[in-house]
Amino acid sequence: MTFFKSIAVALLAVAGLSSVAASAALVPRHRHRVSTSTSTSPSSSFLAQSLSIPRGGAGPLPVDDTAKAVSALYLTHALYQKLAPAKSAEAYGLGDITPRAEWFSEFNSEVNLALGIASTLLFWKTPSTPERAVGAGLLLGPVLGNVKSLLNDTPEGSAEGFEKTQLLNLAVNTATAHALLTGADYANTALKVYAAWLVANGVLCALSPSKAIELWGGDAESTSSETDSVLTRVVGQDTAALGTFCGAIALGCSPEKALGYALVPILANIVKCQFVDDTFGEAGIKDGPILGWVVTLLVSVVTLAVELPEAAASAAE
Repeated sequence: MTFFKSIAVALLAVAGLSSVAASAALVPRHRHRVSTSTSTSPSSSFLAQSLSIPRGGAGPLPVDDTAKAVSALYLTHALYQKLAPAKSAEAYGLGDITPRAEWFSEFNSEVNLALGIASTLLFWKTPSTPERAVGAGLLLGPVLGNVKSLLNDTPEGSAEGFEKTQLLNLAVNTATAHALLTGADYANTALKVYAAWLVANGVLCALSPSKAIELWGGDAESTSSETDSVLTRVVGQDTAALGTFCGAIALGCSPEKALGYALVPILANIVKCQFVDDTFGEAGIKDGPILGWVVTLLVSVVTLAVELPEAAASAAE
């Protein structure tokens, strides 16, 4: 079994790495396939009109600077979480950092890396289309993270029971990254399917962490610590955020608004766990960092995702 698993990992890793070469350093070989034009007929949907607005602008900060700042913050936080998963959890006040909690924290960092890398490539004016930026993020975040987990470079016992589902994760992430980076004809469809996959899994993890652990192969009864449960919810909010970003890009949304929309699931889960059911408080998470995130996310969402009234009226005409 170990031999065949190693072969599968190697083949999928090669397929993913081949995407980098095929992407020609992320320089687009053709125009982005997603059309952002909207019909002027009465049947034009509100969603299409909203997506046609290039960015938000209703917030108190400049849109461009906010997008750059949020992408840099997201990428920096993800790198810290990746390099020091246990310490990053402890910084929020979480105790009882089990091996599985440490692995969940690192797994979460790889999801955040995907969004951080994609948004940084777009907002810092690199020569990349939105689809290829997302592909690069997936390759350098989830794909390499899945390979690392399957090669058993995880805290002892943390990934027990998740081997088969990690292979599934690796296959899905690699196939999507390959389609996006190589500019395949089906890239946009692949991105939409991937977005739905992420949002579905993210919502499950955020709302029912024990059930999510069981479905992915783990034993929820043996990992019932408060820390494991909270980190599963956090994995859920960030997975749903990445899915929202991918879906918005696939539907032709501007990167600025896509990032704004992506922050909504994070904000919603934090508000729920901090102010509604006190999940964070029961796990020992400090109020300070959470309140800081709430303010940052709220301002960012309003600035990036909410358009000014005159922009909405212009799009409707």
